[in-house]
Amino acid sequence: MLSDILLNSMPRYEAIIPSTKKSVSYRPFLVRDEKTLLTALETSESDKDMILTLSNLIVNCFTGIDNVSELHMSDLEYLLLQLRSKSIGEVVEFSIVGDNEETIEFSIDIGSDIEIVGEFGDKQIDLKENLSVTFRYPRVKDLLEEKKSTNETDNYIELISKCLLEIETPEEKINASLYSNQEKKDFIESMNKSQFQKVLDYFDKMPKMISRKKYIEGGKEKVIQFEGIKDFFV
Repeated sequence: MLSDILLNSMPRYEAIIPSTKKSVSYRPFLVRDEKTLLTALETSESDKDMILTLSNLIVNCFTGIDNVSELHMSDLEYLLLQLRSKSIGEVVEFSIVGDNEETIEFSIDIGSDIEIVGEFGDKQIDLKENLSVTFRYPRVKDLLEEKKSTNETDNYIELISKCLLEIETPEEKINASLYSNQEKKDFIESMNKSQFQKVLDYFDKMPKMISRKKYIEGGKEKVIQFEGIKDFFV
């Protein structure tokens, strides 16, 4: 095929998956990849649609990833940033409209201005004496399977319930995967406020990619934070 002439000479790069430290290789995305991405940007009606498109982009461009749906969301963000740096450029340009209606420009260097904050890993949380639960952080598959409702709290509990791994009492360790998602939701919704806050504290520390930039407006120094796929990639 004629396209093989170009594909065989395409440069390849190395990246490290943050959560596993596994090395993978990738090529820049092609015109057809960019066409698919732009079409998704124009037509996607939900975050789920966009995550599916971006996941397929990873599948097309990377080798060495066994299952994209098992990646942490911060892994997906990191790999997409590496892909963007070699496909479009190392610098991401932003602009915002300040309080005085003035447009403020920002430039973020992917290699030096972005960091991953938070720690990977499951967490055992003591809800009360003799009762603990273990959670993991969300993965790509959890967001692709998510059933969106108009109630954001319902959506969040739906996502958290998918991350429940184990419930431990003095008598037994209960494997949460043996129960339906509705049963796990019912369990989470039966927590009191302080118990649920302990769970939220864990998810608030979920690893994410951020960049903080300082700027001057009205004679005062301010800080703006960029984070996530929409800011850095889309």
